[in-house]
Amino acid sequence: MDLLHIALSAYVVTTIFALAMTYKEQKQSGHVTPVFALIGACSCIIWPLVGAFMAFWQWTTARNVSRF
Repeated sequence: MDLLHIALSAYVVTTIFALAMTYKEQKQSGHVTPVFALIGACSCIIWPLVGAFMAFWQWTTARNVSRF
């Protein structure tokens, strides 16, 4: 199993957990509407990608700085 498989597995697990918790929170608060459900789902899918991108960007920047 290489790094890509591990990263994708972590992303899928994180996204599923975030979707489940968002759905549970919306259900408990009683604010389940199609618009809120869509916004919550999109947010749960996008934020792990943003975090991964930021970590990758920091890693590549740190590698480039250490070369000089």
